[in-house]
Amino acid sequence: MRTTLTIACLAAGCAGSLPIAGGPESRSWSEAQHDAQVLDRAASEHEREAESYENGPQTFDCGDLVLNDQYTTGGIGRVTWMPCFDVSRDASVRELELAKHLRARARAERESSMQLVRDADAACAGIPAGERERSVFARREGVASVTPHYQAGELRGVWVVFDSSMTAGRVQHDLDCQHARWVMHGMPEDSGDLATVQGARFHVMNHNGHVEVLVTTPTRSAAEVALSRANGLNAG
Repeated sequence: MRTTLTIACLAAGCAGSLPIAGGPESRSWSEAQHDAQVLDRAASEHEREAESYENGPQTFDCGDLVLNDQYTTGGIGRVTWMPCFDVSRDASVRELELAKHLRARARAERESSMQLVRDADAACAGIPAGERERSVFARREGVASVTPHYQAGELRGVWVVFDSSMTAGRVQHDLDCQHARWVMHGMPEDSGDLATVQGARFHVMNHNGHVEVLVTTPTRSAAEVALSRANGLNAG
């Protein structure tokens, strides 16, 4: 019966699922901020270069004056003047343009980092600040039972069943909040939380009046980690 339910829920999505834990995501807030600082420093270097050209001695490029003097028509010289270009001014403009481009990229990086903050705030809206640091699994709220999940006879995850005090919407909301926070801060390392098992997917569903979460993993070793963490949910 549970196998049939699994197939149906994986196809239809049931109450919802959480993207892969530890999967490839956009850069974190700190990474985007760091890149913005690097870009700003590079822009400052170009601005200093531009200033050195502006304040330094003027340098002109007048082309090949000797060749210019040799231009004749019927033996008579034809050129009586030669245009010269302010090379230092051109170099300064070029450096300022590069600095402007880098400043724009730095602003985009900072905006990207702030969007991560806004996304996390929206995903976690309604969840008390004290409950955002750890997932619903780590907080051990209303966990009724834990069962290994097998595929073709091989351990590939775990079922976590909550008691009637928990709703699918609440669990999904919590996991969505966690995911947004991971994208913002980066996936925590070795947190001991079932929600942070490398490569795990979370499928939240209602079944027989209870909320069930199927945690699937890409490898047996990850499944063993998930099962071990799940078995500790009711410990203590």
